[in-house]
Amino acid sequence: MSFLNWATSSYLTKFSNAKLRLLSLVVTLTLFAISYLTVGWWTDAYQHMYDTGISGELTNYDLAAAHNPFPEYMPGGAWVFNRLGALYPIRWVAFFLNGVLFISIWVIYYNTLKHVKQYPLLSVILILLFLSILFVESVLLYHMVRITMFAGIAALSYFLVHDEKRWLSLRAVPYFLLFVVALWIRCNVHLFLLTFLTGAFLLHRKSIKPLVVFWLAFTLFFLFYCKVVFWTDYSNDLNAFFLYNTEFKLQHTGDFEKKLHIENALDSVKYEAIANEIFADEENLPPSFYYKIGILDHINKFSLTQAIYAYYIFKRTVLENLHFVAMDLVLILFYLVFGGAKTRHFRINTFLLFLFFYGIVAALSFIKMENRFLVPFQVFFLLTILIMHRPAVFSEKKYIPLLAIFVLVSAILSFHFISQKVLFAKSFTSSTKKAYEWLHKNYPDATVVINDRFITYNRPYETFYQQKEFKHFYIFNYYALHLSPSSKKYYEKMCSCSVKNHVGFYDFLLSENKTVLILDRPKRAQVLSKYLRMVYSQEYTFTPVSSQNVNFNLAGFGEDFGLFTLGKEKK
Repeated sequence: MSFLNWATSSYLTKFSNAKLRLLSLVVTLTLFAISYLTVGWWTDAYQHMYDTGISGELTNYDLAAAHNPFPEYMPGGAWVFNRLGALYPIRWVAFFLNGVLFISIWVIYYNTLKHVKQYPLLSVILILLFLSILFVESVLLYHMVRITMFAGIAALSYFLVHDEKRWLSLRAVPYFLLFVVALWIRCNVHLFLLTFLTGAFLLHRKSIKPLVVFWLAFTLFFLFYCKVVFWTDYSNDLNAFFLYNTEFKLQHTGDFEKKLHIENALDSVKYEAIANEIFADEENLPPSFYYKIGILDHINKFSLTQAIYAYYIFKRTVLENLHFVAMDLVLILFYLVFGGAKTRHFRINTFLLFLFFYGIVAALSFIKMENRFLVPFQVFFLLTILIMHRPAVFSEKKYIPLLAIFVLVSAILSFHFISQKVLFAKSFTSSTKKAYEWLHKNYPDATVVINDRFITYNRPYETFYQQKEFKHFYIFNYYALHLSPSSKKYYEKMCSCSVKNHVGFYDFLLSENKTVLILDRPKRAQVLSKYLRMVYSQEYTFTPVSSQNVNFNLAGFGEDFGLFTLGKEKK
């Protein structure tokens, strides 16, 4: 048999399921190895901070502070990861989540190979390359949302390749268990996956009975999520009140009409503090103050303003992932033009699925749409088209050159966008480490306090070693995080004071060390100084420090960051 005949033959039909599992494992290992060796592994957005926090690194593995700040994510996981971290201080969160990602991609490859093994070998290779293009971004830009969605996709891919009509067959149990793990990591994102697959099944008149058990599992986890987020009384827990009530309303909702009920100058400065994200004062900024001044009274989530806001979120998200949208459009065009005899049956279904998918994406924009959701969700959409509709461009020999061109162009576009994101992450990581090196060189005996939003920007398996380069290192006044029930214990243990307000902790810092460095935004530091003076009659000073060539704005510390020394004027 000539090479061309062999390459265009249905070679994989000879493979047993065991061989297909082994082949998919080899492909997954190759994908991860090439990704790590050539580009590396750069986490996305605040995943660094989440891994650092849940592992216990920021509090030196003090079990009292081993608290997941978002208890709807991996409930109970902080307890496990913190104890593992105390034994061997490497981020077990990253080990676990990346292991789940590996298994998920392995399962997707396996189910895809089972479906396409009767295709020409070259077509199968091109399909695997195409899927690798879709996977590589999430392998490199590791993030919890991507990982839990890929675990959910892997679990639900079973129903794309098996025509099940029972509630839960024995061979579906491992997939169900994987879905439960995905729900445990973070459950709410799986609503998108189940909604889309249920819609696809109804559109194709397939039985949704096998999905019912998965819907029931989702419902149980989602009820727990709703209890944590919506149905718990957070009136005495300012951190949770902010996380689950005010953060979204104040920061991720479009403009709203403010009809504030401010009665005096003290109310005015308190509102100014909230407007500058100074939330962590349990004594003077309790939930009752938010309601007193009516800051949350006139938010209309479904107003015209919010619709415009959602439009721009949708537009930005699509533009940032234009190569994926292009893949959708080209694949559907190929399908309609070269779909073969089945095109007439699936044409309207393909178009409706396309509208349904982007309808869900548009709906998500009213909440908070980000790339973390869209990238794996896009994979699920394309996988559904590939498996359920069997486009001829993937399965017939005569279209192999066309498929090869499509995969090549997709690879070029994808790697261009991925390289931009990786270079951006590398730049931030490098800038952050240079900033810490400068601080360590010039202030090795200082106490460093991050007084605002903060991202570690270290590598996934790397501990946050920079905190040990100073006498002490704290994150304080970062939203209301230090007021979470367990973190509160840690801070109060360190300072032997109450952290319900800022005064006790700042006095502790000044009594402990002559040099206390504060990293904060200049405007926020100015407002905080004014707030402490008017509310507590305490004259704290935040004196700017020249940081020469170190730009903290570009060092992962947030927008418009500055360096200050903390002081206090005597009356």
